[in-house]
Amino acid sequence: MENKEYTTSDVLKMFGINRSTFQSALDKGFIEPSINKSSKQGESNKFTIEDIYLIACYQQMVKNTLQRKTAATFIKSLEKQKELFSELIKNNSIKNYVVLFVVNWSKFHPGEDDTAAILLDRVGTLRMLFDDEPEYVYMLNLKTVYFIVNAALKKI
Repeated sequence: MENKEYTTSDVLKMFGINRSTFQSALDKGFIEPSINKSSKQGESNKFTIEDIYLIACYQQMVKNTLQRKTAATFIKSLEKQKELFSELIKNNSIKNYVVLFVVNWSKFHPGEDDTAAILLDRVGTLRMLFDDEPEYVYMLNLKTVYFIVNAALKKI
């Protein structure tokens, strides 16, 4: 996949997002461009294909009634897997994965962040041992996100 840059206008067209809603998400840090974050009027935000996938993940979670702040927290935890996430996008295998978001992760793994994003091959086996039940687990099928992004890219 080429290293194309996408603007805010591209994102709005791709996902049919209202400009003020998107700007609010940017201002609150729920969504962040990797290439360039505009700091003044007339300057353009620049997003990578990875950002587009993260925006699609965020949109899908919000669509599924997750609060925006919670969805943003999950996206931040997924961004920590950016190298693997990028590789899955580049080799077109992201559609074979799900992402599992675990809240209260630090309870099971002291010293680590409280929320974790775990990318799992859908045909693989999840082998996680918890001493106690996680407080909250949310799973997002990246195959759905893959199809959303592919349809969105055709709109620009």
